[in-house]
Amino acid sequence: MFKQIIRIILTFVLWTLTVCTQTSWQRVTSSSVLNPTSMMGVYGTFDDRYVVSPFVLAEDNVLKMWYTGYQTSGKYSIGQAVSWDGKHWYGLRENPVLPATSSDGIGKFVFSVVHDSNEYKMYYYQGVPYSYSVNLAISTDGYQWTEYSGNPILTRGESGDWDDEGVWAPYVLFENNSYKMWYQASDSTYSNIGYATSVDGKNWTKYTSNPVLEHGNVSDFDYYTVGEPSVVHHGSSFHLWYTSTSSSMVNAIGYATSLDGITWTKYGNGPVHSASPSSWDDTRVARASVMFKDSLFHMWYAGNTNVGTWRIGYATSGIDSPLTVKEPTSEQPGEFGLEINYPNPFNPTTLVQYHLPEQSFVTISIFDILGKEVDVLVEEIQDAGFKIKEWRASDYPSGTYFYRMEAVSVQNPSNKFIETKKLILMK
Repeated sequence: MFKQIIRIILTFVLWTLTVCTQTSWQRVTSSSVLNPTSMMGVYGTFDDRYVVSPFVLAEDNVLKMWYTGYQTSGKYSIGQAVSWDGKHWYGLRENPVLPATSSDGIGKFVFSVVHDSNEYKMYYYQGVPYSYSVNLAISTDGYQWTEYSGNPILTRGESGDWDDEGVWAPYVLFENNSYKMWYQASDSTYSNIGYATSVDGKNWTKYTSNPVLEHGNVSDFDYYTVGEPSVVHHGSSFHLWYTSTSSSMVNAIGYATSLDGITWTKYGNGPVHSASPSSWDDTRVARASVMFKDSLFHMWYAGNTNVGTWRIGYATSGIDSPLTVKEPTSEQPGEFGLEINYPNPFNPTTLVQYHLPEQSFVTISIFDILGKEVDVLVEEIQDAGFKIKEWRASDYPSGTYFYRMEAVSVQNPSNKFIETKKLILMK
């Protein structure tokens, strides 16, 4: 009996240490990291007005972001961007990777992507507000997508159910050869989060005791909405970040923890990430995508200003620290660097990222397997910062190539950098 009591006490202590672990967020940059193309003077593209709903996956030393873009004269479609550091993103030339069609209502909204042992699965929703359904698209390479013939894979409930006004925002984890989904659903007034499971990622069973995370009281920051979940399974506990809506219709990001992904405990001191006064996200923040990598939580989220332009920002957090949001610090590369190109192998375009600690004369050249220079990507003076350059190899044969970066500081010519890396063109 005594041993049993000790075991119960230890279990409670371990549960407390695990579940009460909290996170503290710091904006990495003072500006957004992904913007509508109109902010760069490009109009008529699928994302020239809004970029929202990021989902980020880390693979092959590269970060891949799928996001939703809105065109001023069109609908919402899904695009993709890549990054080596989470701050500097490059949109794919082939965007949108999953365009809206006439049957999609207001468009398609990406929410999560899973890469299992066989394929990529993209979970998105479409339709019109309060009748959304959850759909699936499949890809072998993460770039070219085919909509699943059995769509929709999750639909709203019967009249009078908690989810009778639509289901959307599906966040899926694949672990131990099974799939878990947390999703937002609504009745005529409130939004809550439900749970479903699947053995193949295509056929889903809703949890019978849904919802698993419910909206708060009228005085709470999440009175109207607990939705748009992002879930990380770290150690023995699940962490969930969600979009909230208060009684005054203000959006922020809340936080909850669980040992099993079903029974959740909210952090009790309000939102963990909110709008930042006099910033690009000074009106609202929403739709977080969180991952745990290199001993940090990383959050990409949507934010907007009072003029209504949605953009995507980036924040990080350590673990076991008080819940506050700190302002960003300025950051420049501390040294020269040349990253591995992405994708590699590639056809016909690949991206080369490099960084400069100070203003430098930079040359980046492409060589074939015999050492012959076949192309020059960069040959100019550039300011300090993180850089990306695309090589389009449509006119070159398949094979192994090399790219070499040479950089010399303008102010201190003795500060030099030379590095060569290999890339493979596969047609």
